[in-house]
Amino acid sequence: MFFLTEAVHVTINQIILHILDSSIGAPVISSKEHPINNDIQEFMEAHLAKILKDHNGKAADFLEDSRVKSIAEEIFKDQRTFVKESGRIASILYEIILQQSEIPSADLLITTFQHQGQTFLGVLKFNYRPSFTHYIHEGEEGPHNSIIKYKTTLPGMGQKADEWAIISLDDYKITLFEREYEIDGEKRSYFSSDFLQSTTGISDMELAKKLKKQTEAFNKKFCNRDMQISDEFGKAIINSIEDEGIINIEKISERVFPNNHELKEVYLNHLENNGFDAKEVEIKEEVIEKVFSKRKIKTDHGIEINITLDNEDNNIEYLNNHDGTISILIKNINSLSYK
Repeated sequence: MFFLTEAVHVTINQIILHILDSSIGAPVISSKEHPINNDIQEFMEAHLAKILKDHNGKAADFLEDSRVKSIAEEIFKDQRTFVKESGRIASILYEIILQQSEIPSADLLITTFQHQGQTFLGVLKFNYRPSFTHYIHEGEEGPHNSIIKYKTTLPGMGQKADEWAIISLDDYKITLFEREYEIDGEKRSYFSSDFLQSTTGISDMELAKKLKKQTEAFNKKFCNRDMQISDEFGKAIINSIEDEGIINIEKISERVFPNNHELKEVYLNHLENNGFDAKEVEIKEEVIEKVFSKRKIKTDHGIEINITLDNEDNNIEYLNNHDGTISILIKNINSLSYK
């Protein structure tokens, strides 16, 4: 699975666009590749860059009988089959869209491209959403300008594909992003299971948020929401990823509870009972920084304070009052603004 922070460089080999509009009863399968000019190159690079940097992407593996995998293999063997085989991919997805009314119609952009010495097959689904533009009516009295609504415009370069899969044509590993829809009476995703026919894991962002949620749940249940312990957990997790490149749960618990072996074991058991059965968890460093470096302090009066862990030590002080309440002292303020 790929996650990049530096500039992304891709070489576009092939592009094709298929129209999957359920209202017309059949997919409009393109018979030719899309020409690649400067505008299209810029459009593709912008979207692929967002995808390759997206920490919400999940790793996935094809099931043995996946139709999309067999098609990807055909494209890898002979890229001259790209037009025909991409149409087969589009038809598979269109069958699913027709069967499930909640899944939006879309334009499906399929591409092969090079990145870091590897060849990838990209499948990008752009759901239809209404947009407005101007229209010029030419009349006898001169032009008359009006606003019209389009149903099927593609997103701009600042927006994202709604669902996507990037398939390595070297080892057929997948990274994907999918959404949930109401399907057969339950809200679930279809892109990985029904369309790609693959198994999926959990994204780094989801995993980091889950670790934070369970750590905070432990603090609430066993430590009475001790803010100092919460800070120690955040710092220990960030230090672990910076020093070792992994989340070492054993060392984190030792740092937070150096003299309390019992509470340390309770924390380890709590995480294990909630899906963290490994002693080491791999999450990208930039994701951990994003999730754990920020703190939101909320009081029962509705007051919220947003601060980073680095700034908290020098700028926030917690005062325990005799009546059991807590006061918060905010220090080192140079200026105030009201919104």
